[in-house]
Amino acid sequence: MRSVRPRRPLLAAALALLAAGCGAGDAGEGSAPAGGGETVTASATATAAREEAASATPAADGTMSLERQYASLLTEKDLPGYRGYRDGSSESLAASALAPDKPVCKPIADAVVSVPSGATHVVRQVLVPLSGKGRTEVSVGAYRGADAQEWLTGLKSAVGPCATGFEAVQGTERFTYTGLRAEPLAAGDEAVAWSVTVTKGGVAVPLRLAVVRKKSNVALFVTDAGGRPVVRQPKEIIDAQVVKLP
Repeated sequence: MRSVRPRRPLLAAALALLAAGCGAGDAGEGSAPAGGGETVTASATATAAREEAASATPAADGTMSLERQYASLLTEKDLPGYRGYRDGSSESLAASALAPDKPVCKPIADAVVSVPSGATHVVRQVLVPLSGKGRTEVSVGAYRGADAQEWLTGLKSAVGPCATGFEAVQGTERFTYTGLRAEPLAAGDEAVAWSVTVTKGGVAVPLRLAVVRKKSNVALFVTDAGGRPVVRQPKEIIDAQVVKLP
């Protein structure tokens, strides 16, 4: 199995390796993400409720607290038919290490590696359907002030100029992004969605991405189908996640 999606530099768990570079049949039905992760099931509901109660007030700077971010992750009760694998770490990343040949495409490149640029903290989980194939990585990012709106503005501005394709380098690795196409999506206070194919070393992985802002919080969704075309945006996941954002 070869990794095609670029790596996030600070996330040790391999939850982002969504069967990328594998054959069409390798993204197994209901399979766990590489690297494991804590399963988020209905039994986690009580824990999430405690986390939410303990974090009823925002952080001192007005951002969503880390505890509240974890409480916003979906469980099987929120989304029947899916199993969630929660990444036990959190991180604060202004941007990924990817360097696109078109600077305007930097927000797109960051989103592909599940980095909500400029977020104060990000928590993640991978959602796998119990029937069918593919998986969606969900990243919940907390922002200060108008930073979330600024990132959405950058994403929307990038879709047009980047539609003709671009390349990005991370260390010695080179990735090509082609077929970028905007898609309609109505969710939260504002949203942007698109499809794109990422290629490395001749291995191509089609992806569908969506970013939704609700107040100063953002949910980023990256869906793949193990190298096969992704049929649609996972609207049921998007809607359920937006409900849980404060």
